[in-house]
Amino acid sequence: MKQIHKEMFARSHKAGEQDTWLTSPELLKALGKFDLDPCCPAKMPWRTARKMIHQPKDGLAVEWRGRVWCNPPYSSPLPWVQKMAEHGDGVMLLSANIDTRYGQLALRSSDAVLFVQGRLLFHKLDGSLSKGKWLRNMLVAYGKDNVETLRALSQGTVSPGVVMVRKSLRKQAPK
Repeated sequence: MKQIHKEMFARSHKAGEQDTWLTSPELLKALGKFDLDPCCPAKMPWRTARKMIHQPKDGLAVEWRGRVWCNPPYSSPLPWVQKMAEHGDGVMLLSANIDTRYGQLALRSSDAVLFVQGRLLFHKLDGSLSKGKWLRNMLVAYGKDNVETLRALSQGTVSPGVVMVRKSLRKQAPK
């Protein structure tokens, strides 16, 4: 299994800059503070978490602790979704391709999913804003506190959208 992760890590970073899209600081601020970002670029222009792991270190091989932020390479998100599902506390930013293996796993294993209205703009490695908005996105929450974060975010201006929450975590209607 470790060899598979190493190969996926190497492959996901071979794509280079076109596979590295930075989350906007506004979205990160709206999501709150994170303890760990296991897959950020080496020259990240702003902080995404208290501890940021980047290549050549493999964020899939280290122990995840605390609240995790994960914007994985879109070329290979499945191992990251698997690791987040095991960890159970954090938020992921993924392409909203729910018919893929990673999309199905995210829907099955998460506590809530925010399908972002419209399309997000990302930043390039130098911090400049990208021009294109190619894919629909979803924010995937693991853990009750992160579900509440997505609920609040869905009502705001930074990333409005529709939140789907697992039945066990839905708010009960007052009697």
